[in-house]
Amino acid sequence: MTDNRIVIHLKTGHVIKGKMTSHFSFNTDNIAIYVEGENRQLIFSFDELCTIRFMTKPTSWAMGKEPVKLEEIQTITGETYLVSVFTNRNYQKGFLGMIEDENVEYRTIFFARTGIRYRHEEKLIGEILQEQGVLSHDLITEAMKTQDELRNRRMGEVLADSTNLSHEDIEKALKEASRKIAT
Repeated sequence: MTDNRIVIHLKTGHVIKGKMTSHFSFNTDNIAIYVEGENRQLIFSFDELCTIRFMTKPTSWAMGKEPVKLEEIQTITGETYLVSVFTNRNYQKGFLGMIEDENVEYRTIFFARTGIRYRHEEKLIGEILQEQGVLSHDLITEAMKTQDELRNRRMGEVLADSTNLSHEDIEKALKEASRKIAT
């Protein structure tokens, strides 16, 4: 069973939580929902909306790897999102993406075209330097590997390698600090 909970952000600034009353379709001009906490159905035209956020990715959508591009998108009501936009999922009334922040609910998002203030494609520094011919793909891959290795290192190791402190000096200072906390 699919979780059909959604959050609709209207151009008026209102936010409405509810459940879709039927299968979501991009071939219609509206969406019907049962409002959370109420026993009523509301129907909204896509032209009234900024976004529709889905609790889960609908099962009818392909689950494989899809081409995406990273974009910063701001709605006309001022909400700004960093989104991986599915480049194969553009429709007449809008387009689909996945909010980059993995800690938010309702990550799958549909942007109504008439509800967008701006879209800006975000490019990583490696992509920019590669496009300009400054760095090769191999050098960027090596730099990303180094970055990942640094992220997995303990701060004490990084400090010892980048300062004139020894590992022993750092460990000694940490032990002394923990003794002070314990007393």
